[in-house]
Amino acid sequence: SSAASILSLPPMTTTTDRYCIIGAGPSGLAAAKELKQANVPYDHYERHSATGGIWDLNNRSTPMYENAHFISSKTMSAFPGYPMPSSYPDYPSRQQILE
Repeated sequence: SSAASILSLPPMTTTTDRYCIIGAGPSGLAAAKELKQANVPYDHYERHSATGGIWDLNNRSTPMYENAHFISSKTMSAFPGYPMPSSYPDYPSRQQILE
């Protein structure tokens, strides 16, 4: 589903409302992609200096650890249009997720 349908806007509709995305982890980046594709204006904020959310060990608030890896397969976890590289294992490492 797209942000346009979540926001009850037909695709490519112009709106004067502006939305705010908090966080540049996987969900925030996916929301930004959908809003941009639907031409919905938004502001995007991340308190950390990089994208990645909890997968980035340099993010002070992460509960993640160095050897963490996905517990869902790369095929089920990839974003539409952005498959994970075929060279990645079925359950990618934390570092691979950031790449």
